[in-house]
Amino acid sequence: MLGPLLVSRALAAAPPDDLASVESPKAAYDRGTHAWQAGEKERAAHWFARADALKPSDLALTAALRAADAAGLSALTVALTERARRGGVGRDAEKLATELGKKHEPRAGRLTLRCKGNDDCAPSVDGQKKVEGDWVDAGDHDVSWSCGQGAKSERVSVAAGARVEFEASCPEPKPAAPPTPAAAPLPKTRATPAPSPGRDAERHHGSRGLSPVWFWVGVGVTAALGAATTWSGLDTVSKHDDFEQSGRKDRDLKSQGESAQTRTNVLGIGTGVAAAATLGLGLFAVDFSNGSRVGVTPLPGAPGARFEARF
Repeated sequence: MLGPLLVSRALAAAPPDDLASVESPKAAYDRGTHAWQAGEKERAAHWFARADALKPSDLALTAALRAADAAGLSALTVALTERARRGGVGRDAEKLATELGKKHEPRAGRLTLRCKGNDDCAPSVDGQKKVEGDWVDAGDHDVSWSCGQGAKSERVSVAAGARVEFEASCPEPKPAAPPTPAAAPLPKTRATPAPSPGRDAERHHGSRGLSPVWFWVGVGVTAALGAATTWSGLDTVSKHDDFEQSGRKDRDLKSQGESAQTRTNVLGIGTGVAAAATLGLGLFAVDFSNGSRVGVTPLPGAPGARFEARF
């Protein structure tokens, strides 16, 4: 039912206060007839249009068109002509709509209102509530809307035949300031006994360096890598011998030997790095304040050990 909806959007041009409360098309048509007979052409146009919106009929549409034209309501007249152009009306009503459309279209335009920043800003034009796509008479109009901070208004000009889109903008509310935390109570103070010379010496010793545990961890890691390097070297030699016995033609043995050789070289380098790091810890970082001394003997084939076997 696009036709009745379109007409109902144009009813806001100073309609009677009780227009929306009437749900009977006959009652609306009767009120339009009484208003016309009383010489109230504008009220009659709105009542006839309301009757056609509730139940489309050529009789109500024709009466609404004639009353709107007589009252000079160009916006309402154009909206009614659009209703007729959508079809479903008789030839006489269509002919009248075409004739009045040519007359009033140069005097009206569309004013589309949208809310921005507040979906419920309830915009209105000239004190009357409007919805998106309303027709208005050409000229200046007062657009007003509501925001959380209060009502706002602006003058909008709509030229004849123009389509104007107006955004009723509401500024975003400022975030509430976080509550100020309550001041924490000052801690109670109490006298602190002076440290004894013995405790001072202990603190001094404790701050000299790392625990010797880290040194022994490094020794263990170095030893494990050295053992792995030794095993890998022996495995590489074994694979090299197998490759030589095959007449250096077995591709699988060659690939296995090259992989073993690479693994051995990597393990040897890792062993060297671990040994150097452990030695550095022992000399410069670890605190051996208990009088112990540590001697570091590099593992066979460690720092920077590299095994070479041609495959």
